[in-house]
Amino acid sequence: MSGHAPYSPHTDVGAYALGLLTGAEAAHFEEHLAACPRCADELEADLALRPLLEDAGAPDDGPGVDLLGRVLAAVGSDRLRSRRRRRALAGGAVAAVLAAGTLGGVATGILTGGAQAPAAPTEAEAVHAAFARGEKFSDHDPATRVEATVSLQERPWGTHVTLRIGNLAGPRACDLVAVGADGRRQTVTSWSVPGYGYGIEGTAYDEPLYVAGGAALTPDRIDHFEIRSLTGEKLAAIPM
Repeated sequence: MSGHAPYSPHTDVGAYALGLLTGAEAAHFEEHLAACPRCADELEADLALRPLLEDAGAPDDGPGVDLLGRVLAAVGSDRLRSRRRRRALAGGAVAAVLAAGTLGGVATGILTGGAQAPAAPTEAEAVHAAFARGEKFSDHDPATRVEATVSLQERPWGTHVTLRIGNLAGPRACDLVAVGADGRRQTVTSWSVPGYGYGIEGTAYDEPLYVAGGAALTPDRIDHFEIRSLTGEKLAAIPM
């Protein structure tokens, strides 16, 4: 018949770090801790992980950094420096044990880098989002059959303009020009059109083109927009 294993305060490190000991148990462990570099080393490593665990929803009522400093001061600064060197080698293993024992499924996140931050939007997604937010004006030119819509957002420096254009045959190069109420003309953006074109219905290239640019004119000072080929052909005019 085997008896219970004798009590060892070394086993209380994790419970103390998580605030699971009673007041008397914690006081007893702190007395042991002041004379035990092994436990002080483990506790320092465990408490260094508390910010990670708190972000994941772990209890936050355990001993804090101030208490850790007081206890480790009793152990001695030389031992502290030595522990830090050892912890640099063993920190990964401590993280795995502590996380697996307290957070279950979160352990994988800590070991593998956790949930990835949302990916930054692609350039196309950003342009589409800007188009959706702005005030829109459109034109369908009966002669060229080009369909164009500008989406405007006022900025301190002028106007951010996003253009959606379809039924635009190529190859050619084009630009979008903002024409002010006083007749001044400002090029907003320019682009090239491949031979297959953009937004051509009934083809594999039926998606419109989105491009963006800016004008120094504020929206209330713009009379209309013009879309032209760089050879001078007028493709569409969008009134405001």
